[in-house]
Amino acid sequence: MDEHSGEEKVGAIAPILFVSYASQDTAVADTVVAALERAGMKCWIAPRDVVPGALYADEIVRAINEAQAVVLILSEYAVASPHVGKEIERASSKRRRIVALRTGAVSLPRAFEYFLSESHWIDVGPGGVEAAAAKLAEAIRRHTDPSRAADSSVPSTGQSSSRKNTVSRSVWLLVGSVALASIALAYLAVDHFRLPIAAVDGTAAKTSAVARAPPAASIAVLPFSDLSVEGNQVYFSDGIAEEILNVLAHVNGLKVASRTSSFQFRRSDLGIPAIAARLDVRHILEGSVRKAGSTVRITAQLIDASTDQHEWSQTFDRPLTTANLFAIQDEIAKTIVDHLAATIGGTANVAEPAARKADTADQDAYELYLLGRSLFVARSKQNLVSAAVALKAAVAKDPKFARAWEMLGAVLVLERSWDVGNERDYQAGVEAIDTAVRLDPNLSLAYAVRAEVKEYTVPSRGAVGWEEASDDLSRAIEHDGTNATAYLWRGEQYATLGYLERAKQDYQRCLEIDPAYELARRHLALASLYSGQTTEALRLLEAGLENGYPFLGDVVLTPAVAARGDRVGALSLLVSTYVDDPQLIRPLFRALTEPAFSDRDREDAVALVKGAKNSREFVPVALLILKAYDQIVAVDTDPPIWWDRADAAWLRSPSRKGAFERWHLPDYWRKHGFPPQCRPTGESDFECR
Repeated sequence: MDEHSGEEKVGAIAPILFVSYASQDTAVADTVVAALERAGMKCWIAPRDVVPGALYADEIVRAINEAQAVVLILSEYAVASPHVGKEIERASSKRRRIVALRTGAVSLPRAFEYFLSESHWIDVGPGGVEAAAAKLAEAIRRHTDPSRAADSSVPSTGQSSSRKNTVSRSVWLLVGSVALASIALAYLAVDHFRLPIAAVDGTAAKTSAVARAPPAASIAVLPFSDLSVEGNQVYFSDGIAEEILNVLAHVNGLKVASRTSSFQFRRSDLGIPAIAARLDVRHILEGSVRKAGSTVRITAQLIDASTDQHEWSQTFDRPLTTANLFAIQDEIAKTIVDHLAATIGGTANVAEPAARKADTADQDAYELYLLGRSLFVARSKQNLVSAAVALKAAVAKDPKFARAWEMLGAVLVLERSWDVGNERDYQAGVEAIDTAVRLDPNLSLAYAVRAEVKEYTVPSRGAVGWEEASDDLSRAIEHDGTNATAYLWRGEQYATLGYLERAKQDYQRCLEIDPAYELARRHLALASLYSGQTTEALRLLEAGLENGYPFLGDVVLTPAVAARGDRVGALSLLVSTYVDDPQLIRPLFRALTEPAFSDRDREDAVALVKGAKNSREFVPVALLILKAYDQIVAVDTDPPIWWDRADAAWLRSPSRKGAFERWHLPDYWRKHGFPPQCRPTGESDFECR
């Protein structure tokens, strides 16, 4: 696709909207859906979109989980409908935006008052349902499509086209400026949507020039300080802070900054107000942990960043047992929630945190688990090896410790992608995941890892591998809607299968949960590239590089960077990917930048690529750059280069079609629907653009 004429607007990805209504309001719901879909929005409504043969309740749950917002037809029938009540409760528990269209005067039951307390609604006025639906579409668009603000607010500099072929960093700097402007405007667009409905209609409120204050019910948990004498218990103090964060993250009505975002300020010189501003939260929890023999002292303090004043602090001195550690964590979380509820008053509804019971009574096993988890989070080849050692010791001490089995399985399964371990280790990981699920069926990460296992089996088992992986990923999200990794991995599966819009929605959801999850930003860049959104892809690449995140998969974007005239940027990407096979860098760079690159040059370059010993994972990308499509004999799924659409010859290549068949994509499509760029031809064939 031509990168200028065929490129979609940045941020113009159609949201998926779940429509909740009572059966008596079917005509109204159908009218609303028609209006929203005419406006370019994707709606999910039962029974139209229920997959034949599927369990009705399962389809409803899946649709709400995958929706970006919920549209409620609010009527006297809806408030009396048990299934509408369950759908709204579900949407609220998953923190989905609920936008209501009120068809008349309705007395809300207490449950509806609770779930709609932070929502707005639009009344059906004299203009009827059609006019109200148009207002509804505009309200949703303001919330989900920040590019509308960008279109009207960002003046053109008139410089990008004139400097397009200049060999300098100016292209990247310009893209970075656009990125920052887009982020700022997206912020304003979301804030606009939170105004009363009259403001959305343009009849009441004016946009304030004052920056939006963070929600009162919002908090970040900073890493707790290690005050042990030896100073070697950082993993333990981090683990305590992370456990508290996880409890708070599952409190409905409370916004909690992600671990990745909060823990990056471990050694920051910024003050609390500045850190809170960066994280968009009102409150900060900080603390310290000191272990001494058989006792532990945990100190926690809550700070209101708007005043930089301590609101609460407490020190807990207890015997060092897992029961006491969990009790302290729960007490801190409950105290914070109670304090916020008391000080915020009626401006927010914050639920009580769920009480937990220690899932192991063995203190040594728990500490080994925290150590293994910290090494897994800070992944490297050596850290994965060390994590496996710690976690094997943990499950040996307590064979019924489900979370330790889950983490051990994750380490051993994912070692394969880091070129660590062997087939025996991998199979041990598979068994560890099965053990974890058997011990605790409510785990989330275990199902996500099991999905990775099922995906590995696709070449040998067929499309059923995709189906089982999809089920496990949905179950992972079902058990923990804050599991950003599950959204990332499901997005990767969608991208591999060609459902690029679904992939982008999952990547965006991942980044909503964890804005510092740079791998998700990079995968979003690749999905944008394959969707024809080259400018957006490069903007996301720029943002990731500015955040200091290197990703070898960036090499897929090299042709797009070179096409924009950024020779230095293209060369840098090649160097970072093929540094261990430097003989490939110059011929690949010449193929991208020199019109005189001849067929003989290409043959010599292909021979070098096929002889590479240290960059085997990226040989297919190198052959793609060289347009040696007939030499691409095996294509893995990460990144899925088969969706690169820059060259019509690649689209027609037998190698590309063979990769689809090796991974059983056509079999899956015939059962679950072809992606937009593919279609069946006859009973057994297919073609993809």
